[in-house]
Amino acid sequence: MTLRRRIAELERELQEAEAGHIEVLETHQAVEHIREVFNLASSLRADFRRVEDSWREADRALRQSIIGEQYHRGDIVERLLNDQDALLNTPEGRVFDSFQQQLRQSVELTAMSERLRVILSHPSASNALNRLQRHDLRWLVKRLVDESQTVLQARARSERDVRGFMKTGLAAEHHRVGHLLNEFLNLALKLDWQRQMIRKQEVPLPAVGVAVTGVPAIERLRFKEVDDEAEQTLDLSNHATDLTQIGDDFWDAFNGLDREALIQQTLQLLAKENRPVGLAELAALLPPAHDLETFAVWIGMAREAGIEVIDSQREFAELSDGEGRRWRFNLPTTGLESQALMDIDWE
Repeated sequence: MTLRRRIAELERELQEAEAGHIEVLETHQAVEHIREVFNLASSLRADFRRVEDSWREADRALRQSIIGEQYHRGDIVERLLNDQDALLNTPEGRVFDSFQQQLRQSVELTAMSERLRVILSHPSASNALNRLQRHDLRWLVKRLVDESQTVLQARARSERDVRGFMKTGLAAEHHRVGHLLNEFLNLALKLDWQRQMIRKQEVPLPAVGVAVTGVPAIERLRFKEVDDEAEQTLDLSNHATDLTQIGDDFWDAFNGLDREALIQQTLQLLAKENRPVGLAELAALLPPAHDLETFAVWIGMAREAGIEVIDSQREFAELSDGEGRRWRFNLPTTGLESQALMDIDWE
């Protein structure tokens, strides 16, 4: 299965690394990877600025809602929480949230700074980056921390506005609610609760609890405080488990198409055939376990290699599933050839 194979590959790579068998990149590969790291670092700062702009826009809309008096306090709080959730669900929001989690672990930041120093000390760093770019990469962690503080200040501004809005009318609302409760209790005290007709009289209010006949009627209306206020903390600790104890259903859920293995099997088959092979014939020679995904990979390989895929000319392939049912696939015409596919990097 795909997940088991990946675990085995990672274990093999770990064993090779512990044994000292580490593959060293060539000069052009090292230059390419260093530039890729710099581009990713630059995109991080751009993501943080987009998050800050989005938060400022949400803060502006929230201020307009408060000033316009179109929403009550519950709506304002709900809008604040919804805006924050929506922002954190964007790609740049997820990047920012992940970095905030790293900020809570100083070890992660230290490790990140150390990795950047190792990259900059590489002999190919001067060829990959100019002096200004190396300076930016050296101070990346500090600048990301500063950018994140700016974003947090924008978010805190919205929270302060909502807090002030909540406190402004809270006392008046408490007074109104208390006055209504006192009127309600005074009316309840004026009733003759000893009369059976009064107690059995229908009211438009539905029952909100079970009948407690042992308690006087008026006492049932009063607010009761819970005596046991012991706090129970949630157990959010991580628990490890043995992979051998996990059921087959868990592994079956990961039993998707192994794209890398399919590409290698296809290349080996085409090298053996040494001629153009159509999709239907390829499906007969290499029966797919995931039919639609397999055909999509083969068509993608043909287009990546520049092999013509003719949609106007069709061919058909018939396959059987695990339940014995036969399926017929209407496919475009093409011809995958080993010579055209062998020089492409399929990672």
